[in-house]
Amino acid sequence: MPYQREWVSPEEIVVHNGLPVYRAYKDDDLEQPQSFWFVLGETALADEACDVRDLKEYNPNLSVSVALQKAIESGSLLQLARLKHKRHESLADAWLEALSRTE
Repeated sequence: MPYQREWVSPEEIVVHNGLPVYRAYKDDDLEQPQSFWFVLGETALADEACDVRDLKEYNPNLSVSVALQKAIESGSLLQLARLKHKRHESLADAWLEALSRTE
C-alpha cells in the first residue's frame, strides 16, 4: 500500500538571542519526541542529536530548556555539538557569529 511521508518542523525547545535549539525525535518520528536529546538545525536528523545530559550545565533539578540556555551562554553547547557531528560545525560557526553580534 502506498504511503506519503510529510516533513514537519520540530519543536523548538529554547530560543536564545534568536538562535533556536530543536527537540530530537527517535527515528525521526514525530510521535516519538525525545526528552533529553536536541539538534541545532531544523532539518537535522535523529542520528545528529546531542544529549543535554552530556552538558556540564545539566542539572536534574533544572528543566532541559534552562540547561540548554545556560549551555548556549557558556559556549559548551556548541563545543558538544562540534564534537558529536561534523555537520554541526557550520551551524555552530553561524551561531557564534550571531552571538557575537548580540553582545
